[in-house]
Amino acid sequence: MFLAKKDFRDAIRALGLEGQSVEAHTSFKSFGSMIEGGADTLIDSFLAEGCTFMVFAYTVAHYGVYPPMHLRPRRNAMDYSALTESDFPQPRVYTTESTEITRGELGIVPDTVVKRTGRVRSRSPLNSFAALGPAAVDLMDGQTALDVFAPLRRLCELDGYVLLMGVNLDRATILHYAEAEAGRAPFVKWALNAQGETEICHVGSCSGGFNRFDALLAGIERRVTVGESVWRCFPARDMVAICAAEMKQNPEITRCDTPGCARCADAIAGGPVW
Repeated sequence: MFLAKKDFRDAIRALGLEGQSVEAHTSFKSFGSMIEGGADTLIDSFLAEGCTFMVFAYTVAHYGVYPPMHLRPRRNAMDYSALTESDFPQPRVYTTESTEITRGELGIVPDTVVKRTGRVRSRSPLNSFAALGPAAVDLMDGQTALDVFAPLRRLCELDGYVLLMGVNLDRATILHYAEAEAGRAPFVKWALNAQGETEICHVGSCSGGFNRFDALLAGIERRVTVGESVWRCFPARDMVAICAAEMKQNPEITRCDTPGCARCADAIAGGPVW
């Protein structure tokens, strides 16, 4: 069985996403069927429905650099004494024209978006986003190294959606924005700025506990199945508000199942301090 553009467009309409901005997280394998035209067909289906298609484009492994002593906050889920310069790639300056991405973690769909002609990529050297569609510039334009969640904030302002295609909430980057809205400081990593100087970049925490929000979000979730892939759709603004409020009341809800996870412990404590 092959899935075609019509299958995806029918699903987009069933979820009421026509003309909307959508942050997508995908498992291509989840469809369980071949897709005519591959990832481009999936992306083109959203564009054909007037959507703006936005993906996370993580590049810490490509552009992260060794931290200087004066840029090392406490409670940053990191043992600085164990770091060596050899743990990091050769320092390079990121630009929004980069086509690099951590494909092994993010998958073929974000990789395809980043390599597409006309896509717009945001400015964080380590945690950028990329988008195609009418609102792409609007979504990407506000991000800086220290305002890493700006595309997600703008997605909420535009009444956009988060769409999980065959993946769970532990892949939902927007829940890191919810952490910031709950008062947690983002974690810090380091990259070169345009002048070749090391600067701090804000990044997210551990997402291993995010599936615990399932029950809280059930009331705003829409679902449709495409092939064998379950698509879970959430209005971004409501998703952030619900999860941020719960984190304030119950900070432990985000703790993952890994004993002694420093990222969880430091995030729950409030994040880095200088």
